[in-house]
Amino acid sequence: MRIFITLLVIFNATVYAQTDGELEGTINNCKNASKNSYWHEAEKICTNTFKTSSGEIIRYVGGWSIKGAKGYGQLYVYDKNDGSLTDTYKGQFLESAFHGFGRFEERYLNDEGELIISTMIGNWNDGSADGFFFHHKINHQTKESYSSYGGYNSGVKKDTFVAALPLGTFRISYENGAQQNMKQSKLLMDDTSYAWVQHYYFGNTTTFPKNDNAEHSASIK
Repeated sequence: MRIFITLLVIFNATVYAQTDGELEGTINNCKNASKNSYWHEAEKICTNTFKTSSGEIIRYVGGWSIKGAKGYGQLYVYDKNDGSLTDTYKGQFLESAFHGFGRFEERYLNDEGELIISTMIGNWNDGSADGFFFHHKINHQTKESYSSYGGYNSGVKKDTFVAALPLGTFRISYENGAQQNMKQSKLLMDDTSYAWVQHYYFGNTTTFPKNDNAEHSASIK
């Protein structure tokens, strides 16, 4: 993901001020982070806006320390050509890296020129996905969407993911970040659970919006 590359250059201009007081050091560090970096005393937060070597505009608003962004913060990345918002992160930081719980969203065009919006919500460690994550991706034009749930270890997928794709729900296993197998699961479909409860407890007959085996799913006991 581009965000991991972005993190490498986010606050390269930071100058770590050496002062007697931690707060004074934090304030000085914020002010020296870039030419468009400001400390806001009323809210005790720092804003830092700058252009990367590739031309993107990055703006950070949030907590700060003598080692850069810390605590809760919001990061915005803007396209170098038209100024459109491409990436956002809202969550915890430590030493200017994603660290803790946060939500990362990126926008990009696929090979057909359609806008894709991808969102990851979960736990981060030193800038990498680490722990349980929910990932949602939607095509803005076709409205087709994809969702998955699973764990990461230092940015690498691990163990079993459950993915809800346009063609069905699947269990996908990973080892060292590499996909091992992918099997469709009827039991993990939301519609299956709904159909079973409606059939067993309320005597209602339900049908799926697609050509899934609703009759079989509703009769599972």
